[in-house]
Amino acid sequence: MVKLIFFLLSFIFPSHVFAATDEVELKANFIFRFAQFTTWPPPPNKETLLCVLGSRGIYDELDKFKDRKINGNSVRVLNISSIKSVADCHVLFVGAQERINLSMVLALPILVIGESAEAFDKKVIIVLVTEPNRISFKINRSQASNVGLVMSAQLLKLAKEVR
Repeated sequence: MVKLIFFLLSFIFPSHVFAATDEVELKANFIFRFAQFTTWPPPPNKETLLCVLGSRGIYDELDKFKDRKINGNSVRVLNISSIKSVADCHVLFVGAQERINLSMVLALPILVIGESAEAFDKKVIIVLVTEPNRISFKINRSQASNVGLVMSAQLLKLAKEVR
């Protein structure tokens, strides 16, 4: 079973991700990979928009992915200053320091990713969990289904918790 999990991790998260020593860089890699293993209803048209609210470091690291593709679409990264600017976003990362009302976002087909413990209770779809020597993640599958997002089975298997 352990070998199977390691194999799946190496498939989804290439070895350079494991070599990353910087937590912010690692989180940005996770966010990019989450987008790769998510299906939107309707799928992005030519461009997948990754939005960051409240974390300049994550934005800077995610911006390094702008030359890559997600499911054949180009990637654009936006650093937004308000929750009101998320209508076109496919992915929204909300920094731990942001205290915002997510209710207007939770009804939209946006993959909302947070990093605070209370974010998971507020129906954020994925929460990054920083643990000693590693980062794991939890998935709120029922919230993803409510907005029409489909998470790959491979991603669900790797989550620390799936609701």
